[in-house]
Amino acid sequence: VEYTVDPMRRRLAAALTWRNKTATRLLEALTVFNRPAPLAGFRWEMDKLGEWVSPANVTAGGEQYSHAVWSGLRYTSGGRVARGLQIDTVDAALVCPVLNKAADGNLTREGALQQACFDYDIRGPARQRQRQLSESMLDGFGIVLHNNRFGISGFAQWYPFGVGDRYQKHDETGQFRFIIEER
Repeated sequence: VEYTVDPMRRRLAAALTWRNKTATRLLEALTVFNRPAPLAGFRWEMDKLGEWVSPANVTAGGEQYSHAVWSGLRYTSGGRVARGLQIDTVDAALVCPVLNKAADGNLTREGALQQACFDYDIRGPARQRQRQLSESMLDGFGIVLHNNRFGISGFAQWYPFGVGDRYQKHDETGQFRFIIEER
């Protein structure tokens, strides 16, 4: 991890680099989580194509647990001049919410991190479909760096990609950059 701090701008720029990543077909994922202390009046928002939207603003029955973001996330007071924390993710676009006991009374803080992005099941009273997320259910967010746990056909299920002559050695090294600012 390399980072620079700019106290005048209240900004931290960080780069996480891995080297010699071994290709495996075992299920694996690498996610960076952010779960700030709860602040009254603050809420999470995602930059979706240049517009800041709530993670709870998902069509009923839509995908609530993974989102592609444009520039990143923010945890702010809202309003015209939002104050708080902004996390720009330069190289990783997939984010997922970390839920709390308001979503599922059985969730522990550790269990919420383990289930984020993959294993949440918060069914409504009829147990027929997922309950709609609300602001009160959100504890934080994860930024997915690498993931082969999604069973999507037509995509390689391991990283680095390739086998034999098609193995892509340059993919053994990966870098993810983040800019974290207090605004």
